[in-house]
Amino acid sequence: NWLKKNNVNIFWLFLYGLLPVPFWYMLNISPDLLFSTIITIFIFSFFSNEKKTNKKIVYLIILTILATLLKPNGISLFIFIFVFIFFNSNLNIKIKTSIIIFSISIFLVFIYLNANYLLTYITASNSIRTIFGYYQIDYYSGIYNFLPDFLNKIFSLISLFIAKLLYFSGLRPTYGDTLNLFIVIRSSAGLIIFPGLIWLFFKGSFNEKLFIVLFIFPILLGLAQERYSLPIYPLLFYYGT
Repeated sequence: NWLKKNNVNIFWLFLYGLLPVPFWYMLNISPDLLFSTIITIFIFSFFSNEKKTNKKIVYLIILTILATLLKPNGISLFIFIFVFIFFNSNLNIKIKTSIIIFSISIFLVFIYLNANYLLTYITASNSIRTIFGYYQIDYYSGIYNFLPDFLNKIFSLISLFIAKLLYFSGLRPTYGDTLNLFIVIRSSAGLIIFPGLIWLFFKGSFNEKLFIVLFIFPILLGLAQERYSLPIYPLLFYYGT
């Protein structure tokens, strides 16, 4: 419905209904689905044309708390709200100060409770799964051994960043024993999502860019996969079309 209101062609709307990732989570009920629903409501509420009133900000913070209780990367919403409020002078100063203090407090508590989880996530991503045939730790050491060490590490880190964006978009091989046809079907969505992610940084608003950066940053610390992009699929698909 949101895509239609933004004048996306009926062909793309039909294609969106067939995308593998959203379709899979209509069948595989999990916290990912509820988390994505909350993020969707948050995005549509924040990026609507309505004025950001005190009441609306409180409503968005409630959604943020719910998202954070479901998945650790919901903390990105707290950071986003904090940055928005800090630079938005239209809000009541008392409410503004209270929300900033509250957001910082929640953030510190979250870091304290989830520091071990975050370290485990990063450590596990270094050596458990490969990214286009290399472990994450291999990229840190350098995968272009024919280059001087300095250039080797720079280009390896750039390659790791691009590779993670491709994995995040769904353009990746499988980890299991899966028919090539299914891999092609699953990966095909990335042909829209990946360009959408790039194009958003050319044509999106500042708030959209800020939101996407904060949302995907903790995901890119580890092994990014397309299921993590589900909550922002409509936004990426829109810019992809």
